[in-house]
Amino acid sequence: RYMARHNFVLLLGMCRAGTVVIGDLYPQAYCPVSVVRSTRDDNAMQVEKGKKYATPLILADSPALIKEMASWKKNDIVQVTGFIATRDMDKKSICPHCQYENRREEAVANAKSGGNMIYISPISAERVASFENETEAFLYLIKHEEISNKVFLLGNLTRDPLQGVFYYKNMHTGNPGKKPYTRFQIAVNRKYHPQGVAQIRERTDYPWIYSYGPKGEIDYQVLRAGSKVYIDGALQTRSYVEDYRCTNPDCGKKYQHSGKTLEVISYSTEYLTDYDPIGDDFEDMD
Repeated sequence: RYMARHNFVLLLGMCRAGTVVIGDLYPQAYCPVSVVRSTRDDNAMQVEKGKKYATPLILADSPALIKEMASWKKNDIVQVTGFIATRDMDKKSICPHCQYENRREEAVANAKSGGNMIYISPISAERVASFENETEAFLYLIKHEEISNKVFLLGNLTRDPLQGVFYYKNMHTGNPGKKPYTRFQIAVNRKYHPQGVAQIRERTDYPWIYSYGPKGEIDYQVLRAGSKVYIDGALQTRSYVEDYRCTNPDCGKKYQHSGKTLEVISYSTEYLTDYDPIGDDFEDMD
């Protein structure tokens, strides 16, 4: 099996539910899998309580992988190698005042999530352990957290990076604080050869990347549209609340809509081409 290393994911996770297989002519199998994020990034982890989990969706369409995944049950531990895939989504929300359906790109001024769905397309997948209850399965994951959630991406920024501030309560002191973060979207080209499929496939995906603290500030200063970067990171699931203004001409009222999104947190951002030379002064910031 062949897969370009510019989009590589290694996951060891727990099935949140049994696999679902849909479709007759073109079947697909999908299963939500929880993984543990290691504590490699102090800038992000010091403001979070306990372990940080993410729950990516594993989505397969090759016969061999569908057959394997169909046997997965809740609380099974599975190991997956593959790549991040994205799918454009026309996100919508119902106005609670008038029941009008609003398109996110028209009703939200300052978006707090990407406009696409991120999932994992597996190259290989297998069950490695089974547990009767969730607690035992999570203890197994924590024991193996260093290999539970690894992401490596090579791509170019689709636009200039965005900067924001993350407000939190310090897990050690209980005091409020804030940390800057930078987020940017990259275009990742890939060729892949799924298990059980003869032809090599090609496509481009557009994941969002987050970096925190001093490294995030440097990313914001250094990067620009077109910059080529190599990301060593992990998946994170993040909750968000966005402010909508109803686009119904007879309403126009404001309301909030919450959701969850899957993104990549960068432990290390390597600047390769088309970046501000200021990056040369920060080679040892990992």
